[in-house]
Amino acid sequence: MSDKLNIIGIGGAGINIANKINYGKPVLISSSNCSSPEEAMDMIDSKNQPEDVVIIASPAGKFSSSILPTVCSKLNSRGKKIFLIAVMPFHFESSERKERAEVTLRNVRRMVASYKIVENEKTLPQP
Repeated sequence: MSDKLNIIGIGGAGINIANKINYGKPVLISSSNCSSPEEAMDMIDSKNQPEDVVIIASPAGKFSSSILPTVCSKLNSRGKKIFLIAVMPFHFESSERKERAEVTLRNVRRMVASYKIVENEKTLPQP
């Protein structure tokens, strides 16, 4: 990976995966250390401003879905190239979470250079 790349984990799923990536120190944004999109941007801005950003998040989470569109919009307006890894809800989760994920993805797709959808089941350790 390039040294011009910043990893951002948003919410539980995003943080779990970002911590598993062996690349620098990712920015980890959760409801326990951030209460608004503005605070999230402050955390991101406190890091070096690379050209490219990889955001890992579940668009289904209440916290992630409230933060992700604003973060993508602000980074996009700064000319950052954003790559999104969207961790979808487990198959057994509520239809509300699945619908929230779809709505959030629709809202952010136009702001990212590329995105990859990952089924949450595939993030679990295999026996």
